[in-house]
Amino acid sequence: MALTGCDLEHSENGKLDGLWQLRAVDTLATGGTADMRSSQRVWGVQGTFIQMRLVTSYEFTDNIVCRFSHEGSTLQLTNPYIVNRDEGDVRVNDVKLLQPFGMSHLEETFKVLELSDARLTLESDLLRLHFRRY
Repeated sequence: MALTGCDLEHSENGKLDGLWQLRAVDTLATGGTADMRSSQRVWGVQGTFIQMRLVTSYEFTDNIVCRFSHEGSTLQLTNPYIVNRDEGDVRVNDVKLLQPFGMSHLEETFKVLELSDARLTLESDLLRLHFRRY
């Protein structure tokens, strides 16, 4: 009898794993809210990556992947890249590419205000992002 062991990749992200639709963005300085439901912007969380994409677009700049760490009530996103499998991924150097996804800096730290089976609320120094599980 022979026994074989293998390691399967698995995620330790708990409720954070999954596909999240960006529903609203609050501007903290003004108290204004932008309804994002029709924008079709999503964050996909798996392993050590967050993929941010515009579902209705095939433009490379609408498909960004970042590394992240989630510890307690802090979510930190780093190393953003444009996903371009044909020519190789390209590091993001212009924050304007990240702004439609709720990021104001090339590396962003969010407070996790809510994380449940259905809802995720993140807050940076400028914005509050509201998501629903997709």
